[in-house]
Amino acid sequence: MNQPTNHAPNLTQRRPRSPRVRLGGYVMLARILDKGRAELAGTAGEYKFNNPMDQHFFRFTGITAEALKNELATGKGDGEFWRGLRRPLRTSARRGRSSSGALTRPSVGRMAMWKRWSSLPNASAI
Repeated sequence: MNQPTNHAPNLTQRRPRSPRVRLGGYVMLARILDKGRAELAGTAGEYKFNNPMDQHFFRFTGITAEALKNELATGKGDGEFWRGLRRPLRTSARRGRSSSGALTRPSVGRMAMWKRWSSLPNASAI
């Protein structure tokens, strides 16, 4: 009964969720989950997991693409996945810790870039 459930979308037939869809308050997370699950299932098509846009999310949250992919391989749904990652994401994002451990805060330029990017009409094609 504890077998992993297949939540992998077939991205050769439909697009992943929009980067504007929020999961746990984070834009892009739902899309990254879709692409990661599809890559694990071999149905990613032209979409790439851990592309440069995904890497912005990974840098911001402080988690790695490999760690996220390992969690996806367990077969958890979005809710289970989010509950498991909520503490590390919250700690990393709220404290603003950089990889060196120094306290940092997103720059005004970075926040403006995210705001501009999230309002682009073609953002879902990335």
